[in-house]
Amino acid sequence: INNNWRITQVVSCFIAAGLGLVWIAPYYNEGGTRDPWFTIFIDLDTTFAQGLSQVLYSMAVIELAKPGQEATTYELLVTVGNSAILVNGIVATQLLTAFNGVTCEDSGGDTSSCVDTTTADSYVDSDGPARFTKYTLVLNAISVIMVSVFVRFLPRTKEECQEWKELGEQLGTSTNRGRLTLAMVTVVIIYGITAAILLVDIDTACLEEVGGTGC
Repeated sequence: INNNWRITQVVSCFIAAGLGLVWIAPYYNEGGTRDPWFTIFIDLDTTFAQGLSQVLYSMAVIELAKPGQEATTYELLVTVGNSAILVNGIVATQLLTAFNGVTCEDSGGDTSSCVDTTTADSYVDSDGPARFTKYTLVLNAISVIMVSVFVRFLPRTKEECQEWKELGEQLGTSTNRGRLTLAMVTVVIIYGITAAILLVDIDTACLEEVGGTGC
């Protein structure tokens, strides 16, 4: 993990994406994999792979933060990261609409825009396996592409952290960069907190703005 943080980040993303593809088996119930004991381990393994990224947060913070401000800087990064994860989940849920993958029950035969999960047969008849498979493939492709684009903003090693830190000190402070960063952080955190509160109440959890199917 200390040799090249970028490689660690990319490998972590590919592991998570690979585990995400395992969901295709339960979609089609291959080998009886449509079982809670099987699917729960997919989630756990994916979370473990994504946790490697958070380890990189802490390692980079130790090197880049000012002395005495490591904990504050780390907590800020984790807060923004956790809020971004919630935003990511909401956006991913909204993509279901594009693939007509929103679930429904007792559709009355009209499954053009949803997957009927009333029974196993209605799930198959409404083309659930194929729709969810396409959705999963696109979602994982987006994940891989995004990490390939943004991984360059992560230092490779501790030594590069110091180089970036020295370069930043030479460039000095920037009001525009500060305002842009503050705006991004504020929007993500406020949205994350608001969405979390709305998701607690059953009357507002259905709002499309927080990943619901509409109230």
